[in-house]
Amino acid sequence: MPRPSTGRDRILRYLLGSTALNVPLPRAYGRVQSAHELAKRTGVTRSWVYTTIEELSSHGWLRTVDSIEPFNPRAIFAWWKENRTDLKAHSFHVADPKLALAELQRRGVETAVTTYYAENVMQGHLFPRRGDGYVRAADLQKARTILVEELDAQLGGTNLRILVGDDGVLDEDVHIGEGKARVDYAPFPQVVLDLLTEGGSAAEAADMLIQKAYPYAKPSLR
Repeated sequence: MPRPSTGRDRILRYLLGSTALNVPLPRAYGRVQSAHELAKRTGVTRSWVYTTIEELSSHGWLRTVDSIEPFNPRAIFAWWKENRTDLKAHSFHVADPKLALAELQRRGVETAVTTYYAENVMQGHLFPRRGDGYVRAADLQKARTILVEELDAQLGGTNLRILVGDDGVLDEDVHIGEGKARVDYAPFPQVVLDLLTEGGSAAEAADMLIQKAYPYAKPSLR
């Protein structure tokens, strides 16, 4: 059972992914009729699901008639950004960030690419200036060893980050491509959240993705 903060992340990813359009999504996402069903699908306790739904509903951001759906996804993302689970980021410098992430996956470290490279595939607004990828906490040391000892990565660099947060991100990843060309990306809601957290041009790209995925969303006030 996930701890409360990561449980909230799973609930929000599922709700925001359940109604998104025009973007790649895990097959597991789908509309839910009740808090009980949402708890079952996310593996989060019903009490934590009720708490999260009540919080979002109190602001008028959810529809809860017939099914539970985001009414104001942009506001939910903004709230999530301020209440997200803290990440542990490990920084490296490598010759090719995208290749390094692919090599980790090829050598048995499950990864889920997020931020710039993920946005580049989903939309293409940003130059991919840094590679960011989630790994499971249990795989962190293995990833570090492969990067430093086998791929000649330098510690403390600026073009690759290995992220450890909610392992659920890896369970909900999206596969794009086949065979050696396959890359696993973090689920769309997580990519948007991570871009918003980056700020600047990344937040601008996140806002564009929100409008793409939720055509009914209110335009940004920026």
